[in-house]
Amino acid sequence: MPAHSLSKPLDVISPRYDVIVVGSGYGGGVAASRLARAGRRVCVLERGRERVAGGFGHRVADAWRDVRLDGRWVRYDNPSNLYDVRLGRDMHTIVANGLGGGSLINGAVALRADSHVLSGPGWPRPVTTDGLLDEGYARAERMLGVTPVPDVGGLAKFALLQRAGGMLGSPVEPAPTTITYRPGTNRANVVQYGCRGCGDCWSGCNVGAKNTVALTYLADAAAFGAELFTLASVRRIARHDSGWSVHVVGASRGAGRRDERVLRADMVVLAAGTLGSTEILLRSRASGLPVSARLGESLSGNGDEMFIAADLPDLVNGVGTGFPPRRSVPADAAEVGPPTTGSIRFRDDGWEGRQILIQDGAMLPVMAALAPVKALTRLQPLRAARMLRDGPYAGHRARTAVFYTVSDDDAAGRMTLEGDRLVVDWPNAAGQTCFERGHAVLSRMVEALGGRLMPNPLSERMLGGRKVTVHPLGGCAMGVDAGSGVVDDAARVFDPTRGPGAVHDGLLVCDGSVMRGALGVNPLLTITALAERAMMLAADREGWRYDDAPHVAAPLRDAYM
Repeated sequence: MPAHSLSKPLDVISPRYDVIVVGSGYGGGVAASRLARAGRRVCVLERGRERVAGGFGHRVADAWRDVRLDGRWVRYDNPSNLYDVRLGRDMHTIVANGLGGGSLINGAVALRADSHVLSGPGWPRPVTTDGLLDEGYARAERMLGVTPVPDVGGLAKFALLQRAGGMLGSPVEPAPTTITYRPGTNRANVVQYGCRGCGDCWSGCNVGAKNTVALTYLADAAAFGAELFTLASVRRIARHDSGWSVHVVGASRGAGRRDERVLRADMVVLAAGTLGSTEILLRSRASGLPVSARLGESLSGNGDEMFIAADLPDLVNGVGTGFPPRRSVPADAAEVGPPTTGSIRFRDDGWEGRQILIQDGAMLPVMAALAPVKALTRLQPLRAARMLRDGPYAGHRARTAVFYTVSDDDAAGRMTLEGDRLVVDWPNAAGQTCFERGHAVLSRMVEALGGRLMPNPLSERMLGGRKVTVHPLGGCAMGVDAGSGVVDDAARVFDPTRGPGAVHDGLLVCDGSVMRGALGVNPLLTITALAERAMMLAADREGWRYDDAPHVAAPLRDAYM
């Protein structure tokens, strides 16, 4: 448990704040930290729970208890559950609920997007011309402690990736990560332990080594007076004479009663993620808030795809071991390292020379545990029996690798409300060229490595055959005016009733929903940098002042005890 909790119960919330930040992922963390440093009275509202190092489960039973399923025909709905799985007609998405947002269960890879992506069609020119984005990237990298994986050459996963890069004729770049590898105190004055190389970043770091938003930006925000509340779900917002009203539903009080209240603020920053911010604005528009007709459009899956390379000739050591290590982990088991150790930037001649980013991964213990079941569904009882005999750290699974591709899709998905539920429509999402080309490249690569390519288990035909993304982007896309986007380059929401370029005073969106399409890289760093840029612009407009110097005034607190 941490030395003390960052969050407070909703019972002690005040009715009014200078700023209300909805959501606590990368964009929300930036807004809370920077505006609190600027002397604003800040409130952060998070739908999920506060989760600390040592409190993440890694068994199949733990994962099932912490899943939220939401789709047109199925709903297993506890909004505070960590793994938020949205079942779409054409594509499924997996996002996170919890204080720290997606940083709790991501792979911690921090890559800058290529400048040509953010200066592409429809993007407002100032994003890449005023110099503030570069400063935003620099601030994000400092605060999130971005650093390369140390001693990466000694990891079997990286060695496999190097062989793959050689076969494709593309060099391998070690991955910059938001992970602490040596114990120390971070810029938010939080003491963190060093990474143990267990490979379990995707299901929650129990070491306290991953530099989540909770351990960085949110801890910094709290040190400067921001108040953080969990189990607080925002339904909608509305314009109020003296600012904004925020309609909040708290955790159930039993007997069917809900804790509903309306808060006031001069400024609202929506940072509830691509799905959450879009849903809130859709519901708000239905209640009368003027918003661009583009709301809900330009949904991208960031060209994500996962592949399994089975039956490789050499050991991969790609199954997460957990912390503390599981009982099934051999005493002499080799270090897994972080989920992603490097990237291959492959230029595909069969796709107009466009880039496909290939990264290694680590198999979640839940995936490894279910592998024998999958073998049985494929009518392979002997293979399943051998897996059960060998355990997840020997035999088949020790020679199985996970690969990811990130590329470019057509961002043609659309989010709408059906009744009161967010639904995603993306006809022919699975037929995207990015998936066809990614599969072709990975097939060639894995065959050359001596293995056998298998699809993402979550995309199996028995589960509907849908593609799955963990990086949904868009819905509140940036544009030059309300005819081309939902927010301007400064992340302010357009008000089309006052003119195509007019904006709502004091209403911003800072998360992945502002992207106009795929970024071609893992999006966490660009989301953070754009939020940093938006806060610099907001401070300049209002005459506020703050810096991003390390915070050293408050007593130290531990990420894990």
